[in-house]
Amino acid sequence: MTIQTGFSDIAVLQNNRSQIQQSILGWFKRRYALAQDRRDVRRLLDLNSRLLDDMGLERSDVTWALTAPGKTPPSQRLKALRIQRSRDRLRRLRGRHA
Repeated sequence: MTIQTGFSDIAVLQNNRSQIQQSILGWFKRRYALAQDRRDVRRLLDLNSRLLDDMGLERSDVTWALTAPGKTPPSQRLKALRIQRSRDRLRRLRGRHA
């Protein structure tokens, strides 16, 4: 006859509880980081068009990045857009001098 003390069950429950707490904490950290990113990108709307142009952006780009659906942070969307525009510009310049 085997007597179960329940200690292994308690350890499993504590481990699961810890994992759940870490998961919830991670979710809050990601949400906070996304909210901070959105605030930072929203500040770009305070800049004039000339400064935005110097950064390779337009006001509509910032608005798009803030309103686009999905979980991608707006700053990453803007960075990808700037990189794509730079590549396109470089291709056009290479095409003229070929």
